[in-house]
Amino acid sequence: MATEVISQQTPTKFAKKLAKGFKRGSNCPNNMKAKTADALNLVDTHNYFSDDRGKVVVVLSDGVSFDLKTNMAATLTKTKTAIENLKIKDVQFATFEFYEYIKGSDDDRYGDLEYNLYKPLVRMDFDSDYRQRFVDVLFSIDSFICPPEDEPITEPPIVCRVPTLDLVYIVDRSKSIAAADIDKVKAFLVELSKKILNDSPDSWIGAISYNIQMIPEIYLQGNGLKRDAATILKELQSISNSTGIGTYTHKALQYVKSNKWFLSNGDNRKDATNLIILITDGVTNIKPYLSKNPKAQGKFSHMTVRAAGSLKSVADIITIGLPNMPAQRLLQGDKKKQILGQAKIDAGLKEWNDMIVARYPDEPNKLKTNLFTLDTMDGMMQRFDDILATVCSSGNTV
Repeated sequence: MATEVISQQTPTKFAKKLAKGFKRGSNCPNNMKAKTADALNLVDTHNYFSDDRGKVVVVLSDGVSFDLKTNMAATLTKTKTAIENLKIKDVQFATFEFYEYIKGSDDDRYGDLEYNLYKPLVRMDFDSDYRQRFVDVLFSIDSFICPPEDEPITEPPIVCRVPTLDLVYIVDRSKSIAAADIDKVKAFLVELSKKILNDSPDSWIGAISYNIQMIPEIYLQGNGLKRDAATILKELQSISNSTGIGTYTHKALQYVKSNKWFLSNGDNRKDATNLIILITDGVTNIKPYLSKNPKAQGKFSHMTVRAAGSLKSVADIITIGLPNMPAQRLLQGDKKKQILGQAKIDAGLKEWNDMIVARYPDEPNKLKTNLFTLDTMDGMMQRFDDILATVCSSGNTV
C-alpha cells in the first residue's frame, strides 16, 4: 500500500524527520509488491501542489512496478497512467535509480522501461553526488523561482484632521460587562483621546458612565476645569471598572443632552462640533428588567431610539457595539439557551441600528460610518483607524 510517512512541512523540519527514518509498517512487507501507481495516485490526490508554483516529484525506486509476477505488464500500464495524470497538472519528475544495484544475475525485469516514462529532469543514482546537480536543475525550471511581485498600487494616505470637538464619551458599566473588559474600553479611550488632543488641542472631552445610575466622570463644561491632555488621560484611567444592574442607555443620552455640565449649556461653543461616542454591549434594560422571553428582548429599545433621534439638532453620535459576552455564553448551552442568547444579540444589534437611523434619517451611509459592531473586545483597537476617521469627519451635520 502507499502511505504518507512524512507530512508536508518546512525543509528544516522535514530533514529532522527524515534523519529519524521511518518504519515500513505491517502493511508494507519487504520484497512482496511495489505498486508504484498507488504511490503516484496518492501524490495526485493529496493536495501537495499549489497552482502558482513549480511541481517536482522525485521517485526513488528500482524502476519496476509489480503486483504479481504474472501481471507486471498490466501494473506498468497503471504506472504509466498515473504518471500521465500528474503530467497533465504540470508535474515534472526526477528519479533516483537503484535497479542496477539490486538486480540479480537472472533478473529479467527492465528498470529503464519505467524510468523513461517519467522523462526525468535528472536521473540520479549511487555512483555520484548529485546534490548540486539536482539543485541546478530545480533552478532551471521557469516556475521554480517565484516571479517578482508587482509593486502594490498604493493610495495616498488619508489625512485625518480632527475638528475642534466638544466630545462626550458615554460608557456602559452594566453587569454584563466584565471588569477586565471595562479596562479595555478605558485603554481604547485613552489612546483615542491622545490622538484627538494631539491633532486638535482646542477640543474639550467629557465622559459619563452608566448602569441604573448616571455617573459623571469628566465634566465637559464648567469654570476652572483643567482640559489639558495629561489631566484628561488621568481621569479616563481613573474610571472605575465596577458594574451595576441595569442598562439605562436612553437616560444616559438624555443626561448628556440636558445636563449643563455637558451639552445643554447656553454658552456652548459655536465653533466646536458636538460629538457623543457611546460604548455599550447590548440592549436597553430597565426596571422591571427583561424576562427570559426571547421575543421581548427589545422591549425597551424604543426609548433609546427616541433619545438618539432627539440628538439631531444637538450632536453627532458614534455607537460602538461591544460583544455581549453573557449572551455569547448562552449560545454554548442547550437549545433554549441558544435561542435566548441569539435573541439578546439580535435585539442589541437592532437597537444600535435603529439609533443611527433615528439620528440620521436621510443619511443611510451613517450605518457604515457611525456604527461599529465588534466581535471581540479587542475590536476597539483593531478598528481604531476606522473610528478615528469617523471622528475626523464629524461636523456640518448638526
